[in-house]
Amino acid sequence: MKEVAHGIDVYYGNKGENQNIVVFSNNSQMIYKTGDMLLELLDPKVIYMLNQKVTNMIKYFPEYKMELDYESLKNGFMWLCGTIEEDDAPVATELFQSTFSKVIKSVADQGGIYSSVGDFLETCNEEYQLEVAEYVFFAGAIAMKNSDMASEIEKKAYDMFSSLSAERELLCSSKRRYINGTASRRKVYKITDFWDLLNMEVGRLDKERKKIKICENCGKIFVPVGRSDTIYCGLTSPQRVDKKCYEIGAQMKRKRLRSESGDEHEYHNTTCKLYNMVRRMKEKNDPEDLINWYKKHIEIEVQKYTEKRKGVSK
Repeated sequence: MKEVAHGIDVYYGNKGENQNIVVFSNNSQMIYKTGDMLLELLDPKVIYMLNQKVTNMIKYFPEYKMELDYESLKNGFMWLCGTIEEDDAPVATELFQSTFSKVIKSVADQGGIYSSVGDFLETCNEEYQLEVAEYVFFAGAIAMKNSDMASEIEKKAYDMFSSLSAERELLCSSKRRYINGTASRRKVYKITDFWDLLNMEVGRLDKERKKIKICENCGKIFVPVGRSDTIYCGLTSPQRVDKKCYEIGAQMKRKRLRSESGDEHEYHNTTCKLYNMVRRMKEKNDPEDLINWYKKHIEIEVQKYTEKRKGVSK
């Protein structure tokens, strides 16, 4: 079996660095900020590669109908490793190989009769797809819970993840590494499947007081930069390609609320009229007392609307 299928080594960055050194099977290295590996595997393009493309490539395997033996299985696995890869997603590529190789071993240990190597790989793919689905589901549930948007099922999944994470401990050791010519000891995690990655990234984010969340504008999972209560991501907004979600999200939310709520529409129209009157009075140099009177009315309208949204009746 291909030797690369051993996963990745992640050297835990020192306190304050907020990044990890990822060592791949060919000994190449990349630096990932905390959370970026988790997000890489949630990219729609990567999800397609890990999901539908694997299914397709098994069907297209040239030796699909050959008898199952070590050589045909090795060729099948090599075929998948050569076709399921993405230069922009090295962690996902490597973890596909290690996860699928673990599944092959699991299915082989269960025994069974298979008509061909393709039949065996199809069975492995069924188990492998559960690994992918588990990763996507739990990552989504964690993000929804952190964003106060979780359903009851997602809340239970969040609690289940916490319990399972405690049971499925990561393989961790301490190794000496030379960073900029200086020797230091670093924690190193052995990541061999999708669950390992999710477990490590979520744990690391917790230590840095960060959380994965759902963007309230585009609906994608992201890691807030700066303030932890951020609700909009820094990706291109679906409404305008020249604006990020954090630049346009609040505006889009207000627009949506106005279309859904009569109160929101009335509030918007009233305050706009008052603001325009204040602007025109300033341009005409009207008395300051009159301007302040209109400003006070704006404050009253804002207070009334705020209390109404909170369910407070006056």
